Amino acid sequence: MEKLTIPGVRQNAIGWTVFLVSLPLLLWLHTWRDHLAHSSILPVFLLMWIALLACAWNGSKVIAPRWRYVLFLFQVMVSVVIGIFFFEYLINRS
Repeated sequence: MEKLTIPGVRQNAIGWTVFLVSLPLLLWLHTWRDHLAHSSILPVFLLMWIALLACAWNGSKVIAPRWRYVLFLFQVMVSVVIGIFFFEYLINRS
């Protein structure tokens, strides 16, 4: 197994940073009374989620294939759980 390089760690960190920083911005967008702002939350969330998964996949390319899939699926599961809690919070806050 090749060792995880700094660019791989950096790629994962960039993806998670973009994803986690976008969540408070989406919460702020939820405070607006405009319908357009509320209807744009889900598409922006999905774009941030796709960016996270692309960075996670690209960052784990240096790992052996079996462990790459395990790491990628773990990151997918964690991001889905975060997304569920985020939207549950939005629904309960409304």
